[in-house]
Amino acid sequence: MKKRLLVICYPLDWHWALSFEFFRYKQHQDIDYEILDLSFAGERGFKVFLKFLLGGSILQRKCLQAWRSDKVELLDFKVNYKDIEKRTVKRVQELFGTGFKHLDETLNTISERVATLAVDPREHLPVIRDEFFKSETTKAILTQVDASRYSEITTVNGRFTKNAEVVTWAKSQNLPLTLLEFGASGEKFEIFTTSPHSFEEIEDKINSFWTSYENKYREKIAQGYIDNLIDKKGYSSINWRSYMKPGSVVKEGARKICVFYVSTELEYFGLPNNIPKGNFKNQVEAFRGLVSLLDPNLWTIYLRMHPEMPGRNRGNEQLLWQEFKSFSHIVIVEPNSSIDSLELGELSDLAAGFGSNIAMELVARGKKNVITLGPAPWNRLLPRNFTPSLEHLSRHLKSGIPEISVSDIYPWALFMSRFGENFKVLKFDKKTSSWKF
Repeated sequence: MKKRLLVICYPLDWHWALSFEFFRYKQHQDIDYEILDLSFAGERGFKVFLKFLLGGSILQRKCLQAWRSDKVELLDFKVNYKDIEKRTVKRVQELFGTGFKHLDETLNTISERVATLAVDPREHLPVIRDEFFKSETTKAILTQVDASRYSEITTVNGRFTKNAEVVTWAKSQNLPLTLLEFGASGEKFEIFTTSPHSFEEIEDKINSFWTSYENKYREKIAQGYIDNLIDKKGYSSINWRSYMKPGSVVKEGARKICVFYVSTELEYFGLPNNIPKGNFKNQVEAFRGLVSLLDPNLWTIYLRMHPEMPGRNRGNEQLLWQEFKSFSHIVIVEPNSSIDSLELGELSDLAAGFGSNIAMELVARGKKNVITLGPAPWNRLLPRNFTPSLEHLSRHLKSGIPEISVSDIYPWALFMSRFGENFKVLKFDKKTSSWKF
């Protein structure tokens, strides 16, 4: 009988916590997994080398110790690093010749590490070379794995360089793939078959979670999550509002206000998407469509950039919005602006975004005029407020945006409150942001 393979790609505790708890969960179901530990494969740098000499973090060492005690098979493969270096150099040379297509599985990680969408082969060469080396090392190890022994491959997240290589390899071998991500808390995990970044899969999960939950409890739990969302002043674990000041936005006469919330591009840059033909391909195109339909004599349009914490610079994303700086009726709110994003939304006559979670924060607070112009996990719940093309958007602006009831988003709220399988062994320490046995 074929076994299944769990691939751990990075020496990061959150990768190990997810992998360990998933393994225990499957073990209790009498499903056998083997472990391929790629934590230090292709990893370079003095700090990583020291961590390697220590055998990894405390959590990593304890996970491995537990698996060895249970006689779990831990796969081990050797690689020729001189050969890896040669392949890395060749890929760098090809990159200078033909450009982005040679970034493939590394593009997302490179763009996030250099904090810009405009990846430059010369300026960012050290990071590119580093990710290429990890990529080639992972490939070299995976080619030694006998895929015919396994019925399924599992790894974490799927978007980082080494995880992405595992995904590509599994697909090339026609092996079913599952991806792990955290659930509603740091002590829950969720299993995805497409991607944790697939809005379509998340929507399916929201629907099935709602329909399978006991009717007498689900609305109360959902409303409790919404109340808590309002009380803690935001969806994110980061209290963005602590960096903002109320009263920064003043209505000017009879002019209406539209606010468009920008999502950060870096996390999803380079990942495949399933946006239908004819729909807005990205948030820049969506905003361009919105601007073309709103009368500049009647509207002031705020483009609210995704906020960033002091000291963190993702300012290169501002390059995406240069074309709108010359419009007198468009106000670009910079990432570090003190303008309160939620107050801006509550004052607006129309709140829009491509898929920003702030849409749900506004609906939770009773905002009626909210639309989404791109993929988002709540679009099936608010189908009349989903305007993914210029035609949809034009029709809705002429006929009036349908109002939303807070109860419309209860399935989303229930899912966000409870989804995922509970950890059985590890506990998350909020003070140290770490997992412990």
